[in-house]
Amino acid sequence: NYLGQNAVIYGAEIESQYSPSPSFLGGKISFDFRTDYLRGENRSSGSNLPRMTPPRSYFSVSHTKNSLTSDIEIQHVFKQSTLAPNELETKAYTLFNAGILYDHIIGLNRVTVFARVNNLFNVEARSHVSVIKEYAQIGGRNFGVGVRAYF
Repeated sequence: NYLGQNAVIYGAEIESQYSPSPSFLGGKISFDFRTDYLRGENRSSGSNLPRMTPPRSYFSVSHTKNSLTSDIEIQHVFKQSTLAPNELETKAYTLFNAGILYDHIIGLNRVTVFARVNNLFNVEARSHVSVIKEYAQIGGRNFGVGVRAYF
């Protein structure tokens, strides 16, 4: 059953980006870092709210030269042990992702060709916010390629 509750939800998010001035391998390099934290509590009972996302941190490095951008991302999701009644703990996991993108402008139109691999090391990971986390993990290693056209 899903019932409304008198609750308080609070959290924080920090994001930082750094791009050094000198060019690197003839292009621009950028470092990004994000982290977030979320907590929820039922005000009536004092218990934790269910399916609250655990703390997460992301670090990525991207390099852009002319129309070509490549990136590597590390995503760490911490263990969720702040649990609601009848909820099971979710283990921590770290995912490695990488991609490459070519962006080409033709007149007033833009065409983007990209390739991306997610969960490069095929880590078993379960999303704490999923109602079926005990039965299904998040996607294993997966690849995507595509073309986007803006006109």
